[in-house]
Amino acid sequence: MKTTITSLFSLLFASAFLVGCEDCGSATITEPTVADTEWLVYSSGDTAVFKDENADTVWYVRTGIYAQSTPGDGYNVSDECIEKLNTQIANIMEDTREAADQRQPYLGTLILSKPDSLLVRIGVGTQATWSIDTAAATQEKEVNGKTYTGVYVLEGEGTKDTDVKNVYFNKSDGFLYVEFNNGRKLELIEVR
Repeated sequence: MKTTITSLFSLLFASAFLVGCEDCGSATITEPTVADTEWLVYSSGDTAVFKDENADTVWYVRTGIYAQSTPGDGYNVSDECIEKLNTQIANIMEDTREAADQRQPYLGTLILSKPDSLLVRIGVGTQATWSIDTAAATQEKEVNGKTYTGVYVLEGEGTKDTDVKNVYFNKSDGFLYVEFNNGRKLELIEVR
């Protein structure tokens, strides 16, 4: 994890150097703290093992982590000079099954680090995304016979069969439970 964080900060420093120019000066980047990056949950080489609705084992692996600088509050990408940049980092986990018709949607975590706040979002494929209020009350939930604490319970709003119905997520283990309107589901067994 330390190598990943160091690499990300190096990339961000390089992007700030490229954004700055003689006329504009250098940009100030809001870098995420180590505590902020814990919301991304999954590290390089991690595998999340789930049980699906048929009690089959489903393996999700981290296929990418993406970092980029975004214009800070009050700035736009079309501005000639951007003096403040926020940092956005996204982490993607994907189902490893070969048959496309069996694969569940990817799972994503995202943070946006601003000078005075941190935005945390999670998503299930292209079907649904949620903002997580990190100060909100959490619940205790049992998934696959294991009790998890600090759980955010999120409900989908879509009505199509393939839309997400419910998601349980926590900061230490990530996606614990994902249920779709058509009865498909993922229940966490472990993160390796």
